This record gives sequence, C-alpha cells and structure tokens, in this order.
Amino acid sequence: MADEPRINPYSPPVTSFHSDEESPQGNQPLIPADLAIDLQHVISAVNYAITERQSHDNEEVHISASEICQMVLALACRMTPYDTSGNEAIEYLREMNIRTSEDVGLAIEELNRLGLTRADDGAHPSDFDGLFDLGTPAGQWKLSFDFATELS
Repeated sequence: MADEPRINPYSPPVTSFHSDEESPQGNQPLIPADLAIDLQHVISAVNYAITERQSHDNEEVHISASEICQMVLALACRMTPYDTSGNEAIEYLREMNIRTSEDVGLAIEELNRLGLTRADDGAHPSDFDGLFDLGTPAGQWKLSFDFATELS
C-alpha cells in the first residue's frame, strides 16, 4: 500500500490521450495541460452558481456567461479571504491561467465537450468575449464586479 501513488480524485487529469481509432483528433490531449487547473476552478464555480440558483428554484437552471464569470471571480475571492484588496484573488486566477473572460469561455467549451457541463442551444463561446480582463482595472470591465465588496 505504501508504494502506491497518491492520487487526488478531485483534480482533473493533466492530459488524456485517445488513439487514432478512438478520436478524430489523433493523439491530441483531451485536456491540454494549460487548461487543467482552469477547468477545476471553473467547474467548481459553475457548480456553486447552480447550487445557489437551485436553492430558489427546483427546475433546471441556465447560468449565463456573465454569471459564470462572476462566480469564477467570487470563488477566487473566497479562496483568498485574508486580502481585502483583491490582489491575491487576481494572482490566484493568474496562477490558474484565467486572465480574461475568454479563458473562462474556453474552459466552459472544453467542459461541454467532455460532457461535464451542458450549454443551452443559444449559447456560444463569444458570449464570454470582453466581460473581464485582469490586465485592466475592474471599472473598465463589461462585467460588474467589485473585489472590495466581494471580500468584505
């Protein structure tokens, strides 16, 4: 038992490969290494948003691109609660390779492809375009989010 590798069942695989017969992608990673952490944070945010919404409604819910991005940012704040400036939350997201709302959209697209989330018929990756960019001040984002308010 002591010689067996320790595996975290909650972390996504860094890479998974399919043979040429199984996938038209050939030997392309199922989850690229640079998205692996993004997917874990994004799926947690989506699940949290759905849980919050379903507590008020028993039907299946739709979570919009802006709501997903809000929850991705809010979850980063919850992961770094001791910094009231939001700087640690921003750094946490950067470490996760989440720098823009488009990154979140790519993660959602991959989660949909893997069958871990399901997009509505009218949903499109462009729904995530330009909502936030950690390289610009939050006041310039299309998404209304205030780190100070979230962290208070």
